[in-house]
Amino acid sequence: MIDRVKIRFPCAWRSALALCVLSVPQAARAAAPVEVGMTADHWQASGEVEYVQMEGFPHGQLNIKSGAAALQALTFGNGTIEFDVKLVADGMPGILFRRQGDATAEEFYVRPGPNCRASQDCIQYAPVLRSTMLWDMYPDYQRPAPIEVAGWNHIKMVISGRRMNVYVNATLTPTLVVDRLEGEALDGGLMLRGPATFANLTVTRDAVDGLSPEPAADPALGDARWLRRWWVAPSSVLPADTEPGFAALPAPGAAWTAITAEREGLINVARRYGSPTGKGVAALAWLKTSVVSDRDQAKTASVGWTREIWIFVNGKQVYAGNNGYNDVAARKTPDGRLSIDNGSFSLPLHKGKNEIVIALSNRFARSSGHYGWGMKLRLDDIQGIDTAGGRDAQPGH
Repeated sequence: MIDRVKIRFPCAWRSALALCVLSVPQAARAAAPVEVGMTADHWQASGEVEYVQMEGFPHGQLNIKSGAAALQALTFGNGTIEFDVKLVADGMPGILFRRQGDATAEEFYVRPGPNCRASQDCIQYAPVLRSTMLWDMYPDYQRPAPIEVAGWNHIKMVISGRRMNVYVNATLTPTLVVDRLEGEALDGGLMLRGPATFANLTVTRDAVDGLSPEPAADPALGDARWLRRWWVAPSSVLPADTEPGFAALPAPGAAWTAITAEREGLINVARRYGSPTGKGVAALAWLKTSVVSDRDQAKTASVGWTREIWIFVNGKQVYAGNNGYNDVAARKTPDGRLSIDNGSFSLPLHKGKNEIVIALSNRFARSSGHYGWGMKLRLDDIQGIDTAGGRDAQPGH
Protein backbone atom coordinates (compact mmCIF):
# COMPACT_ATOMS: atom_id res chain seq x y z
CA MET A 1 0.00 0.00 0.00
CA ILE A 2 2.82 2.42 0.88
CA ASP A 3 4.30 2.55 -2.61
CA ARG A 4 0.84 2.92 -4.13
CA VAL A 5 -0.55 5.84 -2.15
CA LYS A 6 1.01 9.27 -2.10
CA ILE A 7 1.36 10.47 1.49
CA ARG A 8 2.25 14.06 2.34
CA PHE A 9 5.08 13.48 4.79
CA PRO A 10 8.53 15.14 5.06
CA CYS A 11 10.68 12.22 3.87
CA ALA A 12 13.52 12.78 1.46
CA TRP A 13 12.81 10.02 -1.03
CA ARG A 14 9.69 8.20 -2.14
CA SER A 15 11.63 4.94 -2.11
CA ALA A 16 12.31 5.44 1.62
CA LEU A 17 8.70 6.17 2.47
CA ALA A 18 7.96 2.85 4.16
CA LEU A 19 10.91 3.19 6.55
CA CYS A 20 10.04 6.82 7.24
CA VAL A 21 6.44 6.09 8.09
CA LEU A 22 7.37 3.22 10.37
CA SER A 23 9.85 5.37 12.27
CA VAL A 24 7.44 8.10 13.39
CA PRO A 25 4.92 8.05 16.25
CA GLN A 26 1.35 6.99 15.52
CA ALA A 27 0.05 10.46 16.42
CA ALA A 28 2.21 12.04 13.70
CA ARG A 29 1.04 9.55 11.09
CA ALA A 30 -2.58 10.17 12.06
CA ALA A 31 -2.38 13.78 10.83
CA ALA A 32 -0.96 12.89 7.39
CA PRO A 33 -3.53 13.00 4.57
CA VAL A 34 -3.43 10.02 2.21
CA GLU A 35 -4.16 10.84 -1.42
CA VAL A 36 -5.44 7.70 -3.09
CA GLY A 37 -4.53 6.97 -6.69
CA MET A 38 -7.38 6.08 -9.03
CA THR A 39 -5.40 3.35 -10.76
CA ALA A 40 -5.96 -0.37 -11.09
CA ASP A 41 -3.24 -1.35 -8.61
CA HIS A 42 -5.15 0.34 -5.76
CA TRP A 43 -8.61 -1.10 -6.36
CA GLN A 44 -10.40 -4.44 -6.54
CA ALA A 45 -13.27 -3.89 -8.93
CA SER A 46 -16.47 -5.85 -9.43
CA GLY A 47 -18.41 -4.64 -12.44
CA GLU A 48 -17.51 -2.33 -15.31
CA VAL A 49 -14.79 0.09 -14.21
CA GLU A 50 -12.46 2.49 -16.04
CA TYR A 51 -9.30 4.17 -14.70
CA VAL A 52 -8.93 7.51 -16.47
CA GLN A 53 -5.86 9.75 -16.57
CA MET A 54 -6.67 13.38 -17.35
CA GLU A 55 -4.95 16.74 -17.03
CA GLY A 56 -5.96 18.48 -13.82
CA PHE A 57 -6.49 15.19 -12.00
CA PRO A 58 -3.00 14.12 -10.87
CA HIS A 59 -4.29 10.98 -9.16
CA GLY A 60 -6.67 10.05 -11.97
CA GLN A 61 -10.39 9.34 -12.09
CA LEU A 62 -12.26 6.16 -11.28
CA ASN A 63 -15.28 5.72 -13.55
CA ILE A 64 -17.59 3.04 -12.14
CA LYS A 65 -20.14 2.33 -14.85
CA SER A 66 -21.64 -0.55 -12.88
CA GLY A 67 -20.80 -2.36 -9.68
CA ALA A 68 -18.24 -1.18 -7.14
CA ALA A 69 -14.53 -0.95 -6.37
CA ALA A 70 -12.89 -1.75 -3.01
CA LEU A 71 -9.75 0.07 -1.95
CA GLN A 72 -6.96 -2.39 -1.23
CA ALA A 73 -4.78 -2.50 1.89
CA LEU A 74 -6.23 0.48 3.76
CA THR A 75 -8.09 0.23 7.05
CA PHE A 76 -10.13 3.19 8.28
CA GLY A 77 -11.85 3.77 11.59
CA ASN A 78 -12.03 7.46 12.52
CA GLY A 79 -11.08 10.57 10.62
CA THR A 80 -11.98 12.52 7.49
CA ILE A 81 -12.77 11.19 4.02
CA GLU A 82 -13.04 13.65 1.12
CA PHE A 83 -13.72 13.00 -2.55
CA ASP A 84 -15.26 14.47 -5.69
CA VAL A 85 -18.05 12.66 -7.50
CA LYS A 86 -19.66 13.25 -10.89
CA LEU A 87 -23.13 11.78 -11.09
CA VAL A 88 -25.00 10.03 -13.89
CA ALA A 89 -28.72 9.98 -14.54
CA ASP A 90 -30.68 7.56 -12.37
CA GLY A 91 -27.57 6.50 -10.45
CA MET A 92 -27.35 6.23 -6.66
CA PRO A 93 -23.60 6.16 -6.01
CA GLY A 94 -22.06 5.96 -2.58
CA ILE A 95 -19.15 5.10 -0.36
CA LEU A 96 -18.94 2.32 2.21
CA PHE A 97 -16.55 2.61 5.14
CA ARG A 98 -15.64 0.43 8.12
CA ARG A 99 -16.42 -2.39 5.72
CA GLN A 100 -15.87 -5.99 6.78
CA GLY A 101 -16.49 -7.82 3.53
CA ASP A 102 -20.14 -7.92 2.57
CA ALA A 103 -21.28 -8.59 6.12
CA THR A 104 -21.12 -5.15 7.74
CA ALA A 105 -20.37 -1.55 6.78
CA GLU A 106 -21.54 2.03 7.06
CA GLU A 107 -22.77 3.58 3.82
CA PHE A 108 -23.32 7.14 2.63
CA TYR A 109 -24.89 7.65 -0.77
CA VAL A 110 -26.58 10.15 -3.08
CA ARG A 111 -30.04 9.85 -4.63
CA PRO A 112 -29.73 12.63 -7.24
CA GLY A 113 -32.71 14.27 -8.85
CA PRO A 114 -33.86 17.63 -10.17
CA ASN A 115 -35.20 18.63 -6.72
CA CYS A 116 -32.21 17.61 -4.60
CA ARG A 117 -32.08 20.91 -2.72
CA ALA A 118 -35.62 20.28 -1.48
CA SER A 119 -35.96 16.49 -1.60
CA GLN A 120 -35.71 14.83 1.83
CA ASP A 121 -33.89 11.79 0.43
CA CYS A 122 -31.25 13.49 -1.74
CA ILE A 123 -28.45 12.19 0.50
CA GLN A 124 -28.73 9.32 2.93
CA TYR A 125 -26.86 7.20 5.45
CA ALA A 126 -27.66 3.53 6.03
CA PRO A 127 -25.87 0.72 7.86
CA VAL A 128 -25.18 -2.65 6.29
CA LEU A 129 -25.90 -5.48 8.75
CA ARG A 130 -25.61 -9.17 7.95
CA SER A 131 -25.11 -8.26 4.28
CA THR A 132 -28.39 -6.31 4.29
CA MET A 133 -28.64 -2.56 3.62
CA LEU A 134 -31.10 -0.94 6.03
CA TRP A 135 -31.92 2.19 4.00
CA ASP A 136 -35.61 2.04 4.95
CA MET A 137 -35.26 1.91 8.75
CA TYR A 138 -33.68 5.28 9.60
CA PRO A 139 -35.71 8.17 8.13
CA ASP A 140 -33.85 10.69 10.31
CA TYR A 141 -30.64 10.05 8.36
CA GLN A 142 -31.61 11.56 5.01
CA ARG A 143 -31.61 15.20 3.97
CA PRO A 144 -31.86 17.67 1.10
CA ALA A 145 -28.47 18.75 -0.27
CA PRO A 146 -26.96 21.27 -2.72
CA ILE A 147 -26.08 18.52 -5.20
CA GLU A 148 -25.16 19.41 -8.77
CA VAL A 149 -26.76 16.68 -10.83
CA ALA A 150 -24.86 17.56 -14.02
CA GLY A 151 -21.42 18.39 -12.61
CA TRP A 152 -18.82 17.59 -9.97
CA ASN A 153 -19.69 17.53 -6.26
CA HIS A 154 -17.33 17.61 -3.30
CA ILE A 155 -18.14 15.39 -0.33
CA LYS A 156 -16.46 15.65 3.07
CA MET A 157 -17.24 13.05 5.74
CA VAL A 158 -16.03 13.42 9.33
CA ILE A 159 -16.34 10.16 11.29
CA SER A 160 -15.73 9.82 15.01
CA GLY A 161 -16.76 6.77 17.00
CA ARG A 162 -20.53 6.49 16.64
CA ARG A 163 -21.04 9.85 14.90
CA MET A 164 -20.65 11.29 11.42
CA ASN A 165 -21.03 14.75 9.87
CA VAL A 166 -21.28 15.08 6.09
CA TYR A 167 -20.59 18.30 4.19
CA VAL A 168 -21.67 18.72 0.56
CA ASN A 169 -20.00 21.23 -1.78
CA ALA A 170 -18.12 23.28 0.80
CA THR A 171 -21.03 23.97 3.13
CA LEU A 172 -19.83 25.42 6.43
CA THR A 173 -22.30 23.45 8.52
CA PRO A 174 -23.02 19.73 8.13
CA THR A 175 -25.54 18.88 5.42
CA LEU A 176 -26.24 15.56 7.15
CA VAL A 177 -25.71 14.77 10.83
CA VAL A 178 -25.69 11.12 11.90
CA ASP A 179 -25.73 11.05 15.69
CA ARG A 180 -25.56 7.27 15.92
CA LEU A 181 -23.79 5.09 13.36
CA GLU A 182 -25.50 1.70 13.46
CA GLY A 183 -22.91 -0.61 11.89
CA GLU A 184 -21.23 -3.39 13.85
CA ALA A 185 -17.57 -2.59 13.11
CA LEU A 186 -15.49 0.37 14.25
CA ASP A 187 -12.93 0.00 11.47
CA GLY A 188 -12.57 -1.66 8.11
CA GLY A 189 -12.09 -1.04 4.42
CA LEU A 190 -13.44 1.50 1.95
CA MET A 191 -15.52 0.81 -1.15
CA LEU A 192 -16.89 3.13 -3.83
CA ARG A 193 -20.21 2.16 -5.45
CA GLY A 194 -21.40 3.41 -8.81
CA PRO A 195 -22.57 4.42 -11.24
CA ALA A 196 -20.49 7.60 -11.02
CA THR A 197 -17.02 8.98 -11.61
CA PHE A 198 -14.85 9.57 -8.54
CA ALA A 199 -11.69 11.66 -8.13
CA ASN A 200 -9.48 13.36 -5.52
CA LEU A 201 -10.08 10.79 -2.77
CA THR A 202 -8.23 11.78 0.41
CA VAL A 203 -8.25 9.93 3.73
CA THR A 204 -6.98 11.58 6.91
CA ARG A 205 -7.08 9.20 9.83
CA ASP A 206 -8.14 10.57 13.24
CA ALA A 207 -8.89 14.08 11.90
CA VAL A 208 -12.34 14.41 13.50
CA ASP A 209 -12.75 18.21 13.86
CA GLY A 210 -13.59 17.83 17.55
CA LEU A 211 -16.60 15.62 16.82
CA SER A 212 -17.51 13.54 19.88
CA PRO A 213 -17.25 9.76 19.43
CA GLU A 214 -20.21 9.19 21.75
CA PRO A 215 -23.67 8.70 20.23
CA ALA A 216 -26.46 11.09 21.09
CA ALA A 217 -28.78 10.08 23.91
CA ASP A 218 -31.79 7.98 23.00
CA PRO A 219 -34.78 10.38 22.96
CA ALA A 220 -37.05 7.50 24.02
CA LEU A 221 -34.91 6.53 27.01
CA GLY A 222 -36.98 6.35 30.19
CA ASP A 223 -40.30 6.54 28.34
CA ALA A 224 -42.29 3.56 29.67
CA ARG A 225 -44.84 3.74 26.84
CA TRP A 226 -42.50 1.83 24.51
CA LEU A 227 -42.68 -1.97 24.50
CA ARG A 228 -39.00 -2.88 24.57
CA ARG A 229 -38.65 -6.49 25.70
CA TRP A 230 -39.73 -9.24 23.31
CA TRP A 231 -39.15 -12.85 22.34
CA VAL A 232 -38.39 -13.67 18.70
CA ALA A 233 -38.69 -17.07 17.01
CA PRO A 234 -36.34 -18.25 14.24
CA SER A 235 -37.33 -16.83 10.88
CA SER A 236 -39.11 -18.93 8.28
CA VAL A 237 -40.30 -18.60 4.69
CA LEU A 238 -43.59 -16.80 4.04
CA PRO A 239 -45.09 -18.31 0.88
CA ALA A 240 -46.13 -15.88 -1.85
CA ASP A 241 -49.63 -14.43 -1.64
CA THR A 242 -50.24 -15.75 1.87
CA GLU A 243 -50.79 -14.15 5.26
CA PRO A 244 -49.96 -15.78 8.59
CA GLY A 245 -52.74 -16.62 11.00
CA PHE A 246 -52.34 -16.92 14.75
CA ALA A 247 -52.43 -20.71 14.44
CA ALA A 248 -49.04 -20.53 12.67
CA LEU A 249 -47.37 -19.14 15.83
CA PRO A 250 -44.35 -21.34 16.64
CA ALA A 251 -44.81 -23.67 19.60
CA PRO A 252 -43.42 -22.82 23.03
CA GLY A 253 -40.71 -25.42 22.46
CA ALA A 254 -39.33 -23.51 19.45
CA ALA A 255 -36.00 -21.77 19.82
CA TRP A 256 -37.38 -18.43 21.00
CA THR A 257 -34.69 -15.94 22.03
CA ALA A 258 -34.81 -12.59 23.78
CA ILE A 259 -34.62 -9.40 21.73
CA THR A 260 -34.55 -5.90 23.20
CA ALA A 261 -35.32 -2.56 21.62
CA GLU A 262 -32.54 -0.41 20.22
CA ARG A 263 -32.66 3.37 19.94
CA GLU A 264 -36.17 4.87 19.78
CA GLY A 265 -37.83 1.55 20.59
CA LEU A 266 -36.67 -0.25 17.43
CA ILE A 267 -36.92 -4.04 17.44
CA ASN A 268 -34.33 -4.66 14.73
CA VAL A 269 -35.07 -8.05 13.19
CA ALA A 270 -32.62 -7.32 10.36
CA ARG A 271 -29.76 -7.07 12.88
CA ARG A 272 -30.73 -10.50 14.22
CA TYR A 273 -31.41 -12.35 10.95
CA GLY A 274 -30.29 -10.19 8.01
CA SER A 275 -32.08 -11.37 4.86
CA PRO A 276 -32.49 -15.10 5.57
CA THR A 277 -34.35 -15.98 2.37
CA GLY A 278 -33.35 -15.65 -1.26
CA LYS A 279 -34.13 -12.84 -3.65
CA GLY A 280 -37.85 -12.48 -4.12
CA VAL A 281 -38.65 -14.95 -1.31
CA ALA A 282 -40.24 -13.39 1.77
CA ALA A 283 -39.16 -14.19 5.31
CA LEU A 284 -41.42 -14.25 8.36
CA ALA A 285 -40.50 -13.61 12.01
CA TRP A 286 -42.73 -13.97 15.07
CA LEU A 287 -42.39 -11.66 18.08
CA LYS A 288 -44.24 -11.69 21.39
CA THR A 289 -44.38 -9.88 24.69
CA SER A 290 -46.93 -9.19 27.43
CA VAL A 291 -48.42 -6.31 29.40
CA VAL A 292 -50.52 -6.29 32.57
CA SER A 293 -53.68 -4.18 32.82
CA ASP A 294 -55.44 -3.32 36.08
CA ARG A 295 -58.85 -3.50 34.33
CA ASP A 296 -60.57 -4.21 31.04
CA GLN A 297 -59.74 -1.30 28.77
CA ALA A 298 -58.56 -0.29 25.29
CA LYS A 299 -55.45 1.75 24.57
CA THR A 300 -54.43 3.51 21.40
CA ALA A 301 -51.09 2.18 20.17
CA SER A 302 -48.75 3.66 17.58
CA VAL A 303 -46.76 1.26 15.43
CA GLY A 304 -43.94 1.50 12.93
CA TRP A 305 -42.71 -1.32 10.69
CA THR A 306 -41.18 -2.53 7.44
CA ARG A 307 -42.55 -4.28 5.39
CA GLU A 308 -45.67 -6.21 6.45
CA ILE A 309 -47.12 -6.68 9.93
CA TRP A 310 -49.94 -8.61 11.62
CA ILE A 311 -50.71 -7.94 15.29
CA PHE A 312 -52.62 -10.27 17.62
CA VAL A 313 -53.77 -9.66 21.20
CA ASN A 314 -54.72 -12.66 23.29
CA GLY A 315 -54.99 -14.75 20.15
CA LYS A 316 -57.14 -12.36 18.07
CA GLN A 317 -55.90 -10.22 15.17
CA VAL A 318 -56.33 -6.51 15.88
CA TYR A 319 -54.24 -4.90 13.13
CA ALA A 320 -52.47 -5.60 9.84
CA GLY A 321 -50.56 -3.31 7.51
CA ASN A 322 -48.33 -3.18 4.44
CA ASN A 323 -45.68 -0.48 4.42
CA GLY A 324 -44.77 -1.00 0.79
CA TYR A 325 -42.33 1.06 -1.22
CA ASN A 326 -42.61 0.09 -4.88
CA ASP A 327 -46.37 0.48 -4.60
CA VAL A 328 -46.63 4.20 -3.88
CA ALA A 329 -50.18 3.83 -2.58
CA ALA A 330 -48.95 1.40 0.09
CA ARG A 331 -46.18 3.65 1.43
CA LYS A 332 -46.73 4.78 4.99
CA THR A 333 -45.54 8.16 6.25
CA PRO A 334 -42.69 9.02 5.94
CA ASP A 335 -42.23 7.75 2.37
CA GLY A 336 -42.19 4.05 3.14
CA ARG A 337 -39.58 4.26 5.90
CA LEU A 338 -39.97 2.74 9.35
CA SER A 339 -41.37 5.31 11.78
CA ILE A 340 -43.65 5.35 14.80
CA ASP A 341 -45.88 7.51 12.60
CA ASN A 342 -46.57 4.60 10.19
CA GLY A 343 -49.87 3.66 11.81
CA SER A 344 -52.05 3.35 14.93
CA PHE A 345 -54.78 1.05 16.22
CA SER A 346 -56.88 0.21 19.26
CA LEU A 347 -55.27 -2.32 21.60
CA PRO A 348 -57.96 -4.24 23.54
CA LEU A 349 -56.83 -5.40 26.99
CA HIS A 350 -58.51 -7.42 29.66
CA LYS A 351 -57.74 -7.31 33.36
CA GLY A 352 -54.52 -9.15 34.10
CA LYS A 353 -51.83 -10.39 31.74
CA ASN A 354 -52.26 -9.80 27.99
CA GLU A 355 -50.11 -11.43 25.33
CA ILE A 356 -49.19 -9.37 22.28
CA VAL A 357 -47.96 -11.33 19.26
CA ILE A 358 -46.60 -9.88 16.03
CA ALA A 359 -45.92 -11.57 12.71
CA LEU A 360 -43.46 -9.51 10.66
CA SER A 361 -42.35 -10.04 7.06
CA ASN A 362 -39.65 -8.47 4.91
CA ARG A 363 -41.72 -9.08 1.76
CA PHE A 364 -40.56 -6.63 -0.91
CA ALA A 365 -41.03 -6.70 -4.69
CA ARG A 366 -40.67 -10.24 -5.97
CA SER A 367 -37.90 -9.32 -8.39
CA SER A 368 -35.94 -7.44 -5.74
CA GLY A 369 -33.63 -8.26 -2.89
CA HIS A 370 -34.54 -7.52 0.72
CA TYR A 371 -33.70 -4.57 2.94
CA GLY A 372 -34.46 -3.59 6.51
CA TRP A 373 -37.19 -5.22 8.56
CA GLY A 374 -38.19 -4.41 12.08
CA MET A 375 -40.87 -2.74 14.13
CA LYS A 376 -41.58 -0.45 17.08
CA LEU A 377 -44.68 -0.26 19.28
CA ARG A 378 -45.69 2.49 21.73
CA LEU A 379 -48.81 2.95 23.83
CA ASP A 380 -50.16 6.48 23.74
CA ASP A 381 -50.65 6.32 27.52
CA ILE A 382 -49.96 3.70 30.18
CA GLN A 383 -52.46 4.59 32.89
CA GLY A 384 -53.38 1.30 34.54
CA ILE A 385 -50.76 -0.58 32.46
CA ASP A 386 -47.54 -2.29 33.56
CA THR A 387 -45.06 -2.60 30.69
CA ALA A 388 -41.94 -2.92 32.84
CA GLY A 389 -42.00 -6.71 33.05
CA GLY A 390 -42.32 -7.17 29.32
CA ARG A 391 -41.68 -10.72 28.22
CA ASP A 392 -42.00 -13.62 30.61
CA ALA A 393 -39.00 -15.52 31.89
CA GLN A 394 -39.76 -18.21 29.32
CA PRO A 395 -41.89 -17.82 26.18
CA GLY A 396 -45.16 -19.67 25.79
CA HIS A 397 -48.61 -19.36 24.27
